[in-house]
Amino acid sequence: MVKIKSFTLDKNLLKSVVFDDNRKFIFRNWGFEIGNWYSFFSLEKMGGLNSSINDLVFQNNNKTFKYSGNINLINGSFHFIYSDEIGQNTIVKRIRLTAVKDSLLGDIALRAVISEHNLLLNGKKIKHKGKNIYKWIKYPINTVHNNISFVIQNNDRAVLGFINKDYIRDERPDKWVFHRRILSNREDEVFIKYIKTNKVIKHSPLLWCKVLKKYFYYFRENKWAGAPFQICSNTFIEQGKEIDISMEIKFEN
Repeated sequence: MVKIKSFTLDKNLLKSVVFDDNRKFIFRNWGFEIGNWYSFFSLEKMGGLNSSINDLVFQNNNKTFKYSGNINLINGSFHFIYSDEIGQNTIVKRIRLTAVKDSLLGDIALRAVISEHNLLLNGKKIKHKGKNIYKWIKYPINTVHNNISFVIQNNDRAVLGFINKDYIRDERPDKWVFHRRILSNREDEVFIKYIKTNKVIKHSPLLWCKVLKKYFYYFRENKWAGAPFQICSNTFIEQGKEIDISMEIKFEN
């Protein structure tokens, strides 16, 4: 078993870890994202589309790093506590959200991104094609990066109103994006979302026909990443309700 000897931060987010045999594991991107199709927020960018953050606090306690603050979206406002905890050979990522007011939420994703041309996933080599195609995954995930074996694990129970839709995708030029993600599936609000214009349509025959609605539900993610639109949904979150999700990265050898 390898042991984590040291680590580096970039803009107060984890950038790399160094092991006791001096091998280095580098993360291209890190943090979390949340959104509701009207807006989204990225911790790494400290912003996003139609979103803002205030009362931001960062705490560095040796091997535990925490961010907290308030995220404001269109039709949503959340207090968050995000943490990374570094163990002997593990990293545990966690985010806890509390609705500051009655809000709509589409998804939450914990992010870990590496660069690799060909990914060895559960013993199978996957070529990076830069197509940004979502590959839905089940845990545990066993993979290799820079000749370092690691396992990604999620033991969370399903969150009411959401479904676990964890995935990897091959983003250009050479990134593999790992997302521990929950996705709205309760349809408290359902609509057509046009990607380029960010336009939302709530009244359409496409939403009234069950067959078409089922086919185009999260169409870009399930079938065609280049589709100009898809049907999406948001889950209603009452003021004071909490959501808590996490993921563990375990380095083996």
